[in-house]
Amino acid sequence: MNTLLQFIGSLLLSFTINNVFAQTAQDFIDSGRIRSGLGKLNEAIEDYNKAIAMSPDNSSYYMSRGTVKYKMGDYSGASEDYQKAVDLEPDHWGIYSLLGYSKYSLGDYNGAIEEYNKTLADNPLDESVLAWRADAKNMLSDFKGALEDCNSAIKLKQSNAESFFNRGLAKYNLGDKPGAMDDLNKSIELRAPLKTTFFDAVV
Repeated sequence: MNTLLQFIGSLLLSFTINNVFAQTAQDFIDSGRIRSGLGKLNEAIEDYNKAIAMSPDNSSYYMSRGTVKYKMGDYSGASEDYQKAVDLEPDHWGIYSLLGYSKYSLGDYNGAIEEYNKTLADNPLDESVLAWRADAKNMLSDFKGALEDCNSAIKLKQSNAESFFNRGLAKYNLGDKPGAMDDLNKSIELRAPLKTTFFDAVV
């Protein structure tokens, strides 16, 4: 099935590249998305570069390129593109969360929290951003703040394993080990995509 999907993707990519009308910025964006889906990230970046050169004031193009850079582990590059998108479209709250993710990945937890705050100011019911902000607060040893964010996130959505894991970590560091283990078990039940084990995180 994967081979078939790759073959279809390659055909679509070939059509996009060879089409005589594939000269607009949007055409390069479409080509970049196909390449990205095929795992051809460097080539996708080249397409996005061309699109941005043709339409440098389109914030979504920077978001697209930033996302590919993030996938490549180029968090600095992703952060720069997301910041450019914010500069072009400061009222788009979703961009701030992307900028927050990239700053978090760079270890700038305070910076990440600032961006998450901007997202939540316009969209306070975004439980995923609450969970990410809790994660950043845990990294800064603000366990009470992390606990509050996790409680809010879980109230909004009780199936987010990340929220239970982060709350368990906060509870553990606040001395509530039984409560921490309850949340750990819940996160496992929800099949949390943990980057590390609970015990690795707290020992």
